[in-house]
Amino acid sequence: MRGAKRKPFRKKFFWPLVSALILASTLSGWLAATGMPSSNPFRSSGGLKFTEVVGNLGVIGQGETAEYVFHMTNESKTDIFLRGVETSCTCTTPMFSPGMLQAGESRALRVTLKGGTYRGRVWSLCFLTYSNVGSDEVLRQELSITAIVEPDIRVSRDHLVFSQDGPQTMTVRLSSGRLNVFQVLEVMTTHRAFAACASEADDFGDVTIHVKFDPGKWRNLSKSSTLRVHTTSPAEPWIEIPLSVQKT
Repeated sequence: MRGAKRKPFRKKFFWPLVSALILASTLSGWLAATGMPSSNPFRSSGGLKFTEVVGNLGVIGQGETAEYVFHMTNESKTDIFLRGVETSCTCTTPMFSPGMLQAGESRALRVTLKGGTYRGRVWSLCFLTYSNVGSDEVLRQELSITAIVEPDIRVSRDHLVFSQDGPQTMTVRLSSGRLNVFQVLEVMTTHRAFAACASEADDFGDVTIHVKFDPGKWRNLSKSSTLRVHTTSPAEPWIEIPLSVQKT
């Protein structure tokens, strides 16, 4: 018997499929690199159900502490032993004590996040470990908590990159964030090839930091330096901005 005639492969379906697979792989890697959750599993494998697994605290200030409450319910027919909670960041503290969660019972898990000296979007992970009574298998549920940390003082640039071609001057502008009024007490750099000074505050209260680079004092063995700005911010008294030099 002769085999059926094979249909020619259609290229128009091939490249869209390849593009979709590449996009999915890239997105997954980006989520993992930024610490953002790649999935939203409301129901865990052990019968433990959460109303939500991503807690959004909105906007908080540097130095402030905010709390989020996760709610879980044991929807299985057996009791669940809650073992413990680990976190990916010291900025996150779970208020938790091990114990039994009976079938049909609900419980709240409170988690606090400290703004500290962070700036912008912050993600932290919590890992709840538990096991079903009568089973030796230890299960784990991932929870995440996020917030946007608004700084006391805003900076116009978070990194200055100079060239070895010749002397240069670059500036960084400091303006009010959570603080309506601030002062710059001192500016310094960690390498002698850089010199920094602060201007007087303008009519809006902004302060401009001028950073001068002398390539004659820069050696090829040097990798980087840091601009350090001492301010009256109680949460972030020292603002640090990396300084680097590109090879030509």
